Amino acid sequence: MNPTSVSLRVAVVCLAMVLTSLTRAQSAPVLTPFPDDPACTADDRRFMKRAFELARLGLSRGDGAIGAVLVKDGRILCEFANTTRTDSDPTMHGETGLISYASHVLEKSLWAGSTLYTSLEPCIMCTGSIRWAGIKTVVYGGSTRTPDGQAWGPERLRCHEVYARYGWDMVVRGPLMDDEQLKIRAEQAALRAAGKL
Repeated sequence: MNPTSVSLRVAVVCLAMVLTSLTRAQSAPVLTPFPDDPACTADDRRFMKRAFELARLGLSRGDGAIGAVLVKDGRILCEFANTTRTDSDPTMHGETGLISYASHVLEKSLWAGSTLYTSLEPCIMCTGSIRWAGIKTVVYGGSTRTPDGQAWGPERLRCHEVYARYGWDMVVRGPLMDDEQLKIRAEQAALRAAGKL
């Protein structure tokens, strides 16, 4: 193979890669935030802001971007940012990590009447953990979405559906500040594209 032929092939491959990345960028969905749950309060918004700060902390470490805050009587009892990568433990989501940590530092009696704030709607693992921890109220920030940006459909159980199916007496509010979750999602995608995640 002569050098001109090799150079031409390399140029064609490079051009194909550029066109593929441009097509992907153009086809990236424009995500519209879901409206805030009208049942959410000003206090919910205040604690959710902290959950999103913790989500960004998790993201800055290369962990998942999920933060959780446990609140009772208007004060934060415990908080946690996802550490799945830092701790090499896939179960250390924001919510389950908080529950694990809080179980070691808080009296169980303090959990009664508490509210767990989480920056993203809890997955099934976290949904069950929250209930078994004795927490009765969950407020979530962003809604979970498919890769194209749509809300997860009937193939994925939502946290309130899990609680309803079991007949568990739980209060779920959310989404709240879904626009903030979309910003974090974009930040995470940019870090991934830059090879930093």
